[in-house]
Amino acid sequence: MKVIYKILFFIGWLLVFLIPILFHFFKCLLLFRTCNFIILIYAVLLSEVENKIDSPRMFKILFVCLTVEFIFSITEYVWLI
Repeated sequence: MKVIYKILFFIGWLLVFLIPILFHFFKCLLLFRTCNFIILIYAVLLSEVENKIDSPRMFKILFVCLTVEFIFSITEYVWLI
């Protein structure tokens, strides 16, 4: 199961950081980023409930990703308005 979580975390990282750089000027990006943010929150909560996060380091990485995603989402929302 740890391998599956690491693969999902890597895919989530790619979605959070690389796709918005490639498609920065599309207006549908806000919807995409919001859905991605919700998926990341769900992954963190699911991992916490099942005690799948085995180290504080991984939790900190997930928290940083969520924080960056939240800041980017707010910034793009303000930019689109």
